Amino acid sequence: MTDSGSDNILVEAVVEVRPSEDIEKVKTALSKVITGPIDIVETGQNRFNLRMRSNQRSSLDKLKMIIQRDRIRTAARAVLNRHIEGETLEVYLNKQVAYAGHVSFSQPEGESPLGPIRLVIRSSNLNNVVNWLTSGS
Repeated sequence: MTDSGSDNILVEAVVEVRPSEDIEKVKTALSKVITGPIDIVETGQNRFNLRMRSNQRSSLDKLKMIIQRDRIRTAARAVLNRHIEGETLEVYLNKQVAYAGHVSFSQPEGESPLGPIRLVIRSSNLNNVVNWLTSGS
């Protein structure tokens, strides 16, 4: 990866806003772990998702900082590497934990009563992305 962090990467985060949820709180949860413009995507009658897309590695800066601050680099590296398939890395983050400014990897269904944040990173060099995210510097 170059120092610019913009080379050959696509970051996408999607989170469902449940009818019982305040959209601003869900936006806050998303923006505490990922940086970028957030779009509202309608998925049905009074149902929608929030989506953030970026081609900048810097959109992952907050996630990297949380992984360092919370001292979960080794565990995060193992989880991230386990979820690489080809040029795609897909993980799920607990929405409530993200709102609190932390990271907890979860399953797509069942673990988070309000649904998870789906994070997809596409790159031809995901090993470098994971190493950068989980490095100490």
